[in-house]
Amino acid sequence: MTYNQDREFKFPQGQDVQGTPQTPSKLSLFDYDNPDIKFAAIRAKEIIRISGADVTVYPRVKKFDYDRTWDEDPNPLYGSGRKFRAYFAPKPTEAVMTMAGVDAPNQMNIVFAKQDVVEIFQDRFLIPGDIIDAPYGGSILKPRKYRIINAQDTGNFKYVWLYITCTCETIPDDKTIDVTHR
Repeated sequence: MTYNQDREFKFPQGQDVQGTPQTPSKLSLFDYDNPDIKFAAIRAKEIIRISGADVTVYPRVKKFDYDRTWDEDPNPLYGSGRKFRAYFAPKPTEAVMTMAGVDAPNQMNIVFAKQDVVEIFQDRFLIPGDIIDAPYGGSILKPRKYRIINAQDTGNFKYVWLYITCTCETIPDDKTIDVTHR
């Protein structure tokens, strides 16, 4: 026995089981044209603009000659820097003395407005391996450059994410990431 598509009952285009026309709900949670969602995205962008600092993001260019076993690239390439506004709370200048020497904090969270990232990058998000050049650090190493370890959506409003939070590690005096132009 074979399946015959011609015998399958189909509803008229744009109607449901009862035959009533289907229209999008005015209370739809996934409607990005919803005024509430637009208002929340504008406010999230405004919060980052007021409380944040100017940072430059250097996107990592995908190459196909990296070591697939260790999933690393000994000589990564980075695209031209793109300016963003981002919020980050620098760690206080502190040094913990351990048996091996000075242990300085090496991670920081940097928060971006998701609307900014979509407007500037358009075809990609912030991914692990991208470099962020921040105006000031805060640890004893006084880093300026941070490598993204993890990027995740945060700040949920009506099932829409408003922010992207990047967990970053410091890159102190790494000559492979020496970016001279600003």
